[in-house]
Amino acid sequence: MWFPLTRRWLDFGQADVVVEPIARIFTAHLLVPGPMLGGRQLSRFTGRWLVSHGLVLTTISVPA
Repeated sequence: MWFPLTRRWLDFGQADVVVEPIARIFTAHLLVPGPMLGGRQLSRFTGRWLVSHGLVLTTISVPA
């Protein structure tokens, strides 16, 4: 979700990711200034994850 909003890459050291295995959600807390969206600066992204057929699938949505 970072790249479409900023047109820059986010390095592994630029976010702390917390995974909640039972709820199958994760939160990426940004360690760098986040993009502006809807008049506010984003400081984290929250998404869902699933492991299936040897793949880890993730999704994040951000309101328009």
